[in-house]
Amino acid sequence: MEDAQLRERLGKICSQAMLSFSKEEFERFAQEAKKILELFNEIEQLKLEEEKSLFLHERQAKLREDEEKKFEWNPFENASKELVKENKFVGPKIV
Repeated sequence: MEDAQLRERLGKICSQAMLSFSKEEFERFAQEAKKILELFNEIEQLKLEEEKSLFLHERQAKLREDEEKKFEWNPFENASKELVKENKFVGPKIV
């Protein structure tokens, strides 16, 4: 991409993003953006030849079979009977 074209596009992007740069800051920004684009172009041109994907599509470890057990727990068992009605805590009415 040519420098003039890059600067024009960066100017549009900055105006859309409501960024304001001084001329010196914009020049530094344009140079850095140009370097970044060049690096991305180099990465894009790399050819990967039969590289094994690092993403594992299948689960490698087998999961154990667990038996379902019912857990008996009553959160109201230690509460006084006056505070619990129909499995709900009941307190004084605040008006």
